[in-house]
Amino acid sequence: IGDILDKIYAAYDIIMYQIAEMSDQVGFVDVSEGTVSAVFGTECDITDFIKNGNPFPLVPLIIAIASAPDNGIFETGADKWLVLENTLYEITWVTCDDTIVENVPYDVLPEGPSVSVPKGFKFVGWDKEIVKAREDTTYTAVYEYVIEDTTVDTVVIGDKSDLDAVDVAQVKTDNWTLLIPTAIFDGLEGEVEISVKVVDNKDVPAKIAAYAEGKRIVFLNLSVGGETVSDFGDNVVTVTFAYQPDVGEKMDNISVFWIDDANYRTVEYPAYYDADTGEVTFDTTHFSYWFVGERTVADDEDAGNDYLVSIIAFIVIIVGLCGFLLRLKR
Repeated sequence: IGDILDKIYAAYDIIMYQIAEMSDQVGFVDVSEGTVSAVFGTECDITDFIKNGNPFPLVPLIIAIASAPDNGIFETGADKWLVLENTLYEITWVTCDDTIVENVPYDVLPEGPSVSVPKGFKFVGWDKEIVKAREDTTYTAVYEYVIEDTTVDTVVIGDKSDLDAVDVAQVKTDNWTLLIPTAIFDGLEGEVEISVKVVDNKDVPAKIAAYAEGKRIVFLNLSVGGETVSDFGDNVVTVTFAYQPDVGEKMDNISVFWIDDANYRTVEYPAYYDADTGEVTFDTTHFSYWFVGERTVADDEDAGNDYLVSIIAFIVIIVGLCGFLLRLKR
């Protein structure tokens, strides 16, 4: 039994060593000297290491049983312990007139820089929620184009050049909001017209209405210089619009469906309905006719999260079992 436990323990340490070699977030702490070894990263004081960021939840379990064996698998010796380093991540801030890059320690919340605002806009925030630094991340400033009448369904912007000062423009009315990467307008000239309307089937061509099977149609339109722009390439526009569900219409798991009339099909895009605001939000790379319906495709992200949770749970069980058997052996 002792030989079997030795083999299990040695195999576990080999696996953990390989994981450490492949990761830029893992190093060895020499407890006696109070420093982080430079085996897989830069050296830093252990006091600062503990102060600046807590390791991942699994690390205490790893520390509990992963002391280096006497057989030399860990080249740094038996008094070293496997832990996270105080890794720095590049956080990039993109504004209308500058790009700022800063190095932020692991698990520290970045603070955005002060932002200048071009004429005709107001700063409304960043394109994503600011979270603790755990990977290299870019945040882009979002500027809202100021319009006089917010009750309209169609917004006219005097000239495309008015949008050139920013990377992401927010256009907002009482009934809809668009986050638009201004790269969409590269190479185009003229007046910009944007429309977001929820209309009855009778107000659209019959061949379009047939795809919606009685549901109301969401009409999205963008034109520059009188020319319709429907395909945005790799640029993603976030669309939010007010939507009043029909009686009995389920809104807890919805998608929006693009009516691709040219190819005689509909294409499903996952969406989200906020019951508090009565708004539907989704991302798209083109405009056209759409309708809201019940989701039929699986959420890959949720499935991936479930899989990750299962993997972590399995690792925790194995780690705990190895530790328990090791203590029995000793």
